[in-house]
Amino acid sequence: MHWLKNPITPLKKDVKLLKITEVDGFYRSNPFILSGYRDQLSWPNCLKSLLVLHNETINIWSHLLGFLFFVALFWRDILFLIPAKESGVEVSNGDFFVLVSLIICYQLTMVLSSFYHTFSCHSPKVSENCLSLDLLGITMGLLATYLSGIYYAFWCLPFWRDFYLSTVGGLFIIATLAQFIPGFGEDKHEKKKAWIVYVLGHLWYYSNLSLGNSAPRKHWGSSGNGHASKNNLHVFHLWRCILFLCHQAS
Repeated sequence: MHWLKNPITPLKKDVKLLKITEVDGFYRSNPFILSGYRDQLSWPNCLKSLLVLHNETINIWSHLLGFLFFVALFWRDILFLIPAKESGVEVSNGDFFVLVSLIICYQLTMVLSSFYHTFSCHSPKVSENCLSLDLLGITMGLLATYLSGIYYAFWCLPFWRDFYLSTVGGLFIIATLAQFIPGFGEDKHEKKKAWIVYVLGHLWYYSNLSLGNSAPRKHWGSSGNGHASKNNLHVFHLWRCILFLCHQAS
């Protein structure tokens, strides 16, 4: 009966919370978080920690709820709204493929991140593998966002649309493969990871100089979207500044 009065008490026995000085150095990713660390847990106890307040709770539930949101969106739009003839929504096969890919990639981003933050306390090896999956999910989300933008921005220029889709897709494949290099998720490789993102970004930006186009941004602007092009350029330089600051802080 005591368990019925306070159902969280048994969970706290299975999920012990520690201070930063009590955990292995592997788990001290943020020196400013001083408590709320989970001890090394078994797979079932990692799942039980979903119902315990600790320093990964917000990371887990924010992504888990985001995953459920995109599942509901997929269920409503892809499975019911678009296929229904009475809805009046007409979508081409290409548009349908882009929309499905976009939502599925966002689902992967959310669920893989939630998976990582849930099971990162199992063991150093499991944490490293889950981190690789988390980075894979982030890559898929970025890829879907960028490619869908190119798909619609160059809708009237099918040759350049396919060219840029292939180029960006290839660069993202390189970034994805790099994430699965053994030991690459360790803190000692933070600067290398920042430089890979930085170099890939510049490689993409300057890859088309021989064709007179430094990026899809410039090409799109030359097609009559100058105002949007300037805004995109500002975002690009802001991204460079963010990468530089991340590199200096790591």
